[in-house]
Amino acid sequence: ILGPILLLILDPILLLILDPILHLILDPILLLILDPFLLLILDPTLLLILDPILHLILDPILLLILDPILLLILDPILLLILDPILLLILDPILLLILDPFLLLILDPTLHLILDPILHLILDPILLLILDLYLLLILDPTLHLILDPILLLLLDPILHL
Repeated sequence: ILGPILLLILDPILLLILDPILHLILDPILLLILDPFLLLILDPTLLLILDPILHLILDPILLLILDPILLLILDPILLLILDPILLLILDPILLLILDPFLLLILDPTLHLILDPILHLILDPILLLILDLYLLLILDPTLHLILDPILLLLLDPILHL
């Protein structure tokens, strides 16, 4: 037992070469400094605890698996690229900010709830299908163009 500890003190790089797992057990922080890739291979969870930003740099996909909320905090755009559906689940408002078109594709109803005006701009026909009264309120002229008969039924005075 004293031999590896003495070797760690005298020559940590030699201990790293001879027995990286023992190096991990005796001094994981020094292993993080000397060889973060090896720490990622030997114990990715420990790397996540010791240095999440380095974990993000070395292996963002594994970070997505181990802790998607941390990935959301550290780099939401990368989470958008790696897993947009997970971003939709974790933070739909952020997805609306980062990529409103993708939110419209993934969940049009949620898009309508979060931002009806933008929904009107991006897809008025879908707005007509999802919420015809809202389209009538937001843009009666467009409602008249898209569906004049329905407008006549909903608001005959406005139709005149």
